[in-house]
Amino acid sequence: MTAAFWDRIKRKTEEKEEKETQSLKEKREDDIKIENKEKKAKKIVSKKGKQKQVKRFFVDKKNSDLVEKVIIQPVISENALNKQALNQYVFLVSIDSNKKMVKEAVKAMYGVEVKRVRMIKYKSKKKNFRLVKGKTKSYKKAIVQVEAGKMIEFFK
Repeated sequence: MTAAFWDRIKRKTEEKEEKETQSLKEKREDDIKIENKEKKAKKIVSKKGKQKQVKRFFVDKKNSDLVEKVIIQPVISENALNKQALNQYVFLVSIDSNKKMVKEAVKAMYGVEVKRVRMIKYKSKKKNFRLVKGKTKSYKKAIVQVEAGKMIEFFK
């Protein structure tokens, strides 16, 4: 019986080792895919002669989910509606987004050329209600200026 017992233990250890080697192979393949993507990133040579890898944000069908995450909603207030006369539109955007991402997202969603983007970040504030202490949410707004003659219609 002891020989059968040791055979079972050997089989189990061999199976564990096989699973580990398979998981390592899968991780290596994933690492190779990531390295290939990084190699495809555009290289820009700075003034000092050093090469930098720059990841660019492109909007296509694969990135459409990302575009929807960048722009949360348009802001509809009296001030925002007054800015529409100057071809400026106000959007609530995610805190992680930057100007380039917002520009590409507006271009993809509404099909207009963006002239300029300005970002405003609002920090959370401490609020007290009787004995309960809390905070308001922090958020980010983007004021997008569109080329003259172009319009974005929010109300259709």
